[in-house]
Amino acid sequence: MASIHGYIEDRDLKQFYDIRDWRGSVPKSTQRPWTLFSLLKSNKDFFYFTYLVEKAGLDGIFNSNTEFDTYTLFVPSDTYLVKRFDVNSIKNMDRYTAREIVLYSSLNRQIYMPFLRSSPAMYINTRIPGSRILVENIKSNGVTTLDGCVKIIEGDIVATNGVIHVVNNLLWPKSFSISNTAY
Repeated sequence: MASIHGYIEDRDLKQFYDIRDWRGSVPKSTQRPWTLFSLLKSNKDFFYFTYLVEKAGLDGIFNSNTEFDTYTLFVPSDTYLVKRFDVNSIKNMDRYTAREIVLYSSLNRQIYMPFLRSSPAMYINTRIPGSRILVENIKSNGVTTLDGCVKIIEGDIVATNGVIHVVNNLLWPKSFSISNTAY
């Protein structure tokens, strides 16, 4: 018998296909990779902010699962939003306004609560170029505020691509004013 390649039976594993695997089936992984966007979608208290993220077209960014794309999101709770805003004003918001609000409420890196509380006051840059948020810590009552009026209610909800901090109001970019946007 002639062949142009060598005898490869030792590497041919066809003879093992009919042997039973006594280890059992491979267990299904119960761990789900929670991205920021999947956490937003799964939490009913983030419905309106999730709506803004989708309207702004940023859902793909916060759904990425690469090791280099990590973000911090300051997400307002719906419990507080419905007290301060007309729901229709959020639903009827244009794409540009939604995009600016979401970008102003997000940072290009993960920042956890111990870092936010590490200084009495600091500025952190947002995803809008040239824009920053003032973080103030009031030591007497342990409250952390953003831009002087938005309080962090719950911090460090960790996802695979970032972290969420729950706040009690929308963060408005400095370029917007309430009178200009009619909200």
